[in-house]
Amino acid sequence: MSHLRTAVPTRKTLEVGFALVSALLSEHVNRIVNEPYMDEIFHIPQAQAYCHGKWDTWDPKLTTPPGIYLLSNLLARGLQYIHLPLTCLNLNFLRSTNLVLYLILPHLIVAIRQALLEKTKQLRMHHGRATTAKARGARIGNTLSGQLLHHVVDEMQRSELVKTVLSTEAHAITSFPPLWFFAFLYYTDVGSFVVVLASYFASLKERLMVSALFALVSLTFRQTNVIWVAFIMWTVLLRRLKECGLHDPLAAKATRSSMLEVIKSGMRVFRKSSTWRRVSGSFVYLPVFAAFALFLKINNGIVLGDKTNHVAGLHFPQLFYFTASSTVFAWPSLLRAGPMRLARSTFQSLVGSRSAFFSTILLLVTIAASVRYFTIFHPFVLADNRHYPFYIRKRVLDWRPWTRYAAIPTYLVCTVMWWNQLAQTQTLLWLIGFIASTALTLVPSPLIEPRYFLVPYVLMRLHSPLPPGDEGAEPPTQEAHGRGSEWAGEMTHWMLASFIELACNILIHGVTMYIFLHRPFRSPFEPGLQRFMW
Repeated sequence: MSHLRTAVPTRKTLEVGFALVSALLSEHVNRIVNEPYMDEIFHIPQAQAYCHGKWDTWDPKLTTPPGIYLLSNLLARGLQYIHLPLTCLNLNFLRSTNLVLYLILPHLIVAIRQALLEKTKQLRMHHGRATTAKARGARIGNTLSGQLLHHVVDEMQRSELVKTVLSTEAHAITSFPPLWFFAFLYYTDVGSFVVVLASYFASLKERLMVSALFALVSLTFRQTNVIWVAFIMWTVLLRRLKECGLHDPLAAKATRSSMLEVIKSGMRVFRKSSTWRRVSGSFVYLPVFAAFALFLKINNGIVLGDKTNHVAGLHFPQLFYFTASSTVFAWPSLLRAGPMRLARSTFQSLVGSRSAFFSTILLLVTIAASVRYFTIFHPFVLADNRHYPFYIRKRVLDWRPWTRYAAIPTYLVCTVMWWNQLAQTQTLLWLIGFIASTALTLVPSPLIEPRYFLVPYVLMRLHSPLPPGDEGAEPPTQEAHGRGSEWAGEMTHWMLASFIELACNILIHGVTMYIFLHRPFRSPFEPGLQRFMW
């Protein structure tokens, strides 16, 4: 149990250390980049205009709603109310809005994972995996009081280890380099992302009115969040319908006939009057969609401001850029079960049976057609050498006429690995909803922006397999202690994978921040110093 005794100090050290490093990095960024940079030249003057009470002022080049500016003003007025001097006219203060939201993220992710873990435990108990109360009582009756006390202490230590594992994993996810980077600048992405996750967490806790309110707020940060509001409502509906008898198998166990069974069970379920009463609670999201429809009518489209550079298209390769980049950043998570097991499961999914082989051929043709006919390189990506996508396009995808096609097998394998990862824990209809939401978010965008991957990436991570269940949580017998030690070892292995991921993310983030801060350059196309960034 030595693993367990170090759990609390490890967790506290990680939480405090991560927050401290982020705060120091923020101060360093503010000291070196002491003027608005890149898109901040639009966001900061708009926030300052609101700070002056000029609510009718709007920069036509802005393409997202004013949620972050309103939040900054709200925070500034709250500080003024308690006589603190910080105001929303200050660049450092405006940037700190995102830092505060960012530091909430690890705790929010832990809360979501705990909610999902609790649902998993309830499901196990429902299927009778726990011993009966009678048998448990008999064992406890034969246990010495000292052993019982030791058992209670062990249970507390196990609980702390679970919290430490979840916290380590949450910080690894939060350190996703494109997310961490924008915590130090005044962009809309961090705030938008946190509010969407808050809405999702509230929905998991069945606080649907709170979830709908967060969903409405999320639309004031980014219009496309309406897609993730629809996904959240979809997950709520699925939970309600499954309680009413809907057949929705685990995706890993779904067969070719599963979809037909889902449709048949759905028809049966919707014939019941009780079903409509059960699902009516999810209708709290409908006013959010009504508000969005009103916005579309008033704005005459989804894009605010500069519509010419944000024309929607069919950019299907975005989905495969997403799965490939997710694999680059989350490979320790994919390898938790071991490289051989990952290789075997991927091989089985690709060519392990006749149906798998034909599915692979179909997916391969789909990816190839997407790359051949739907690859889009926006003028911003082609011309702006201040971002990673410029160099990925120039030195990888377009290095030679054939290189974009050479990446097709990589896209295939990465997509299959992530499907398998999610199929272990999620149902068929959940996965269909997630894929549809991800496609609706990414495919219309001609820009290759890692920031656009934030919500689907973190949702994939949140719904990847959970830490191993506490199989050692039995009254203290020799056998139970053995299982507890084995379980603690598995949890430590799980935590080690998260530490490796965190270390890799810190390395990538450190290199990016160093170049951004200490390797500026001049461009004939832009005035002033230019800096490399995501």
